[in-house]
This record gives sequence, C-alpha cells and structure tokens, in this order.
Amino acid sequence: MKPNLVPLSANRICLVCARSKPRSEFVGERGRTCQSCLDRRLAKHGNREAPQGPRETPITNATSRGHYTGAELRHFAGRPGAMDAFALPSRMGDRLVYRSGRGAKQ
Repeated sequence: MKPNLVPLSANRICLVCARSKPRSEFVGERGRTCQSCLDRRLAKHGNREAPQGPRETPITNATSRGHYTGAELRHFAGRPGAMDAFALPSRMGDRLVYRSGRGAKQ
C-alpha cells in the first residue's frame, strides 16, 4: 500500500507510480493518473472497450449443452387436483373455518 503523500508544491501525486508531477501531466476524468502511467497501461493491455448491451453467456459445464434457461426456477405447476384440499374447511373446535375466513357452524 502506498503512503498518503501530500505535495508541498502545486504538483499532484499519481496514484499509480506515487510520483509528484505537474498538473498538466494528469489525464482522465478525475486526473489521478499521469500520462506516462496511462501510456504504459495501454501498451501492456491495449485499449479495451466496454461490452455493448447484454450478452448471452453459455453454460461452461462440460456435461451441459446450450444456454441456461432457468427451468427449475419457474412457478410450481403440481399435479392436477393436488391443491383441492385447500378449498375444504378446517375444523376449529365445533366450527368449520374456510381459508377465506368465513366460518360455517355445524
């Protein structure tokens, strides 16, 4: 970690190389990197552009084919008639109570 340096002159300190340089040598929106550090980075990595828009990412597992669709995350469909029991009332003491809250006395 580089120490927090405060220049005594009107120069600024580059966050990459930690050297004090004139303000005219700094580039970028915030001006925290000197031109020589930027040139070294571009020479090493090239000028990378940000990806444009969303992209489909294929599944990388060796046993998979195609793209991930998320089929297991869909709503539960269940068997036909599996939820019919919820239409019937529950007994609470001597009363039958439906899920909607209405009660039927027996």
